[in-house]
Amino acid sequence: MWGQFWRELAILTAPIAAAIFVCLFGAFPLAPAAFAATVIATLYLRYPAAAPESTTVMALMTNPAASPVVGRPVRLEGTPIGRVNPGFFGGEDVIFQDKSGILPVDFRSMLGFLGDIYTGWRRTPKHLGKPGPSPAGSAAAWAAPSF
Repeated sequence: MWGQFWRELAILTAPIAAAIFVCLFGAFPLAPAAFAATVIATLYLRYPAAAPESTTVMALMTNPAASPVVGRPVRLEGTPIGRVNPGFFGGEDVIFQDKSGILPVDFRSMLGFLGDIYTGWRRTPKHLGKPGPSPAGSAAAWAAPSF
């Protein structure tokens, strides 16, 4: 567990460390670029490009090594039963239920807030209440709990 802790701490602090390193050499205008480049470089560590493994909500919730920094690609089979924020037409996050429990599934668009709103408005309603194994009833994602 300590090895995992130090690795994740390094991933979190790498962008700040890169910006400080650039500033120490007097290249202050390049500090934001160093920060951004390091964030991009650590993305593959945060979101690994492995094939998602099938699992259950219970297995995810009882995993003591679950990390909010480094995600784990997983596939859940079940039913999206409703929105996390009921009544908000642009809410893209759903409550996902499988045979072992329920879990909020957070959608993150590469287009930021506008992509999230569009997805909540146009795509999410089509998937609510449709059980798997169809694409609507499965969720392939990175399991990264937020604390």
